Amino acid sequence: FARAVSCRMHYRGGKVCGAMIDKSELACVAAKYLQTNEALHEALGTSAGGCSDLHPLGEGEHNLNFWFRDEATSRKFVLRVNVAAQPFHQNQVRYEYEGLRALEPSRRAPQPFYVDDSAQAPGKGALVIGFCEGQRLDFDHLRPGDLECAAQLMADIHAVPVGDACPLFRPENPLRTLFDECVDRYRAYRASAFEDARVTKWVERFLGVAEPVSRESCPNADCTHIVNTETL
Repeated sequence: FARAVSCRMHYRGGKVCGAMIDKSELACVAAKYLQTNEALHEALGTSAGGCSDLHPLGEGEHNLNFWFRDEATSRKFVLRVNVAAQPFHQNQVRYEYEGLRALEPSRRAPQPFYVDDSAQAPGKGALVIGFCEGQRLDFDHLRPGDLECAAQLMADIHAVPVGDACPLFRPENPLRTLFDECVDRYRAYRASAFEDARVTKWVERFLGVAEPVSRESCPNADCTHIVNTETL
């Protein structure tokens, strides 16, 4: 655990997905978890004392992310610590793990190695995935071929067929469900201190056009595929 003290220097207390958490404390809890979890190291084929310290990798709405290296093989992994669940999910970290497993045939997503949704996991659960080398897609400094490459990656993911046993969320009417989620998030945005009148005007126009379309009946599908349904 002494090796984890350095992570206190990287984080200050802050807010993730509307919830106040002590990022510094959570980072050190995650570091201790990495060093002492035998089941995790068995799944990765690593040893408890053979991994580097955790290094912050950024955060989203629902997870804090850290990368670490197996010193023996130089393989890099990502530890995702969940701090909040997305809509429709009571067990966010397990859902992410199952989603990545379903996407493995595409070879376009990180490989999932280990998931822990027990009370002993840091935060609301922990997930270890492979580290994907590369550069971020910078929309302000696009290079030739960047958008085509990104579109192909998404197309490859969307082309993955799923069977009836796939645990991913499957609404009866995907379009209406997604629209309703957009509206819920939009209401939260309007109630926040960050509302921009220009954005509100554009979204209101969009919702006015999209709402009638979302009420149309959903035809029966000949087959089912995985899609990324990021909302507004």
